[in-house]
Amino acid sequence: MPPSFSYLSSRAAESAFGGAAHILVACAGMGIGTYPSLANTATADFDSVFAVNTRGAFLCLREAANRLRRGGGGRIVAVSSTLAATLLPGYAASKAAVEAVVRVAAKELGSARVTVNCVAPGPVATELFFEGKSDEAVERFRAGHPMGRLGEVGDIAPAVGFLCTDAAEWVNGQVIRINGFLCLQFLKVSAFYGVYLSMIVYLQDVLHEDSAFNVAAVSSWAGVSYLMPLLGATLGKIQDRFDRRLRFRHRK
Repeated sequence: MPPSFSYLSSRAAESAFGGAAHILVACAGMGIGTYPSLANTATADFDSVFAVNTRGAFLCLREAANRLRRGGGGRIVAVSSTLAATLLPGYAASKAAVEAVVRVAAKELGSARVTVNCVAPGPVATELFFEGKSDEAVERFRAGHPMGRLGEVGDIAPAVGFLCTDAAEWVNGQVIRINGFLCLQFLKVSAFYGVYLSMIVYLQDVLHEDSAFNVAAVSSWAGVSYLMPLLGATLGKIQDRFDRRLRFRHRK
């Protein structure tokens, strides 16, 4: 984005709306329709998708950081993708980078009361999604979704609109995945959650000792964010208690 273009576009927006802009939605993007593996991703495709998705979002956020109204009401929303959680190269990687940039901006602009958030849609019935996909591939997406359909633009726009309102003042630095629960990241967390509870039950039922962790305290999704560090601690406790139990039995 040449300086002259950014200056002219900002002045045009200020003139059209009668003052400094206070909302930016960065939603332009491009994809690699077939989602090739890392080994099969062409350098030209990688460069082009990062140039639009990542560099484009960065340029928009940088301009907004310098021009949006401060002191309250400033809103920045970038559009990522649910695919950012699937560890696919190319497109997904470029969107994961956008989420990182959003969090950096949210941290830097928080004191100016400019919120920065990210909306990450799942498969949405748009030209970008259909590009390069066969009818069979599209049907697999549709059939594999818990709700049996693709998303629509109308499923996404209200969330973007909310993040731009005064009611979203306390929502900052968040990635909101709007996908009808189609996200591998959530499935991994669910499996992790089940393993964690199983270990606690095993400690209580087999070792006949009170666990250091309260099952009720982690029986809601509110506890999921704490599971990662607790897993390491729990595994350590299991090993320690087994070692102590074995030493006690040998002494007998």
